[in-house]
Amino acid sequence: MKVWGVDGCPGGWFAVSNHGDIVLEAEFAALLAVADRGRLYVDMPIGLPDSERQLERLVRKRLSVRPGSIFSVPCRQAVYSASYKSACDINAEITGKKLSKQSWYLCDKIRQIDILLRRRASLRRRVMESHPELAYAILNDGPLQASKKSRAGVTERLEVLSQRLPDVSRLFAEAEQRFPRKVLALDDIVDALVLMVVATGVKKRLVAPGECRDSYGIPIRMIVPA
Repeated sequence: MKVWGVDGCPGGWFAVSNHGDIVLEAEFAALLAVADRGRLYVDMPIGLPDSERQLERLVRKRLSVRPGSIFSVPCRQAVYSASYKSACDINAEITGKKLSKQSWYLCDKIRQIDILLRRRASLRRRVMESHPELAYAILNDGPLQASKKSRAGVTERLEVLSQRLPDVSRLFAEAEQRFPRKVLALDDIVDALVLMVVATGVKKRLVAPGECRDSYGIPIRMIVPA
């Protein structure tokens, strides 16, 4: 079966498949048009809470990852706000927590997926949430040492991947050469690659008790290596 690892990037969405496809599209809908077969494992929150999402609490409690790599997901009302101030105020009122700038910058991409999954229920079986840093920590039997934003961190992640993906150096080099850094950062490449490894390996589903779906019926789950 064809599967894809997908990461948001400055140019939109970067994806790599287990068949060797390398794709970058500005919008998630355009990516789906290209990746029209197989499941997509995406580094983006899927299934938005009406208050605070409990899945991240579960992950922080059970698994060890690099500090700051698991952040709270904005509530649905904040994701659809028109400005950072409005989103911050709404999130604080509903969840008791202000919205970080990091979370706000992701809201456009979160909306792109959410709108499609609300309109097309069949996509909920194809588009799956995963988490690169969590995947690396599980595959490595512990958190990685260097930040993925550093060259040392990219090298460290490629070493982990090379044990499970013999072709990783070629795929990484091809993506690095095809796309400039202003649209695709190096850490976006290694993030998509590890999600493709998740997709092809033995997996497990993390679900918080009592939080299987959001108010629109979209599953709230995180797929990680078993």
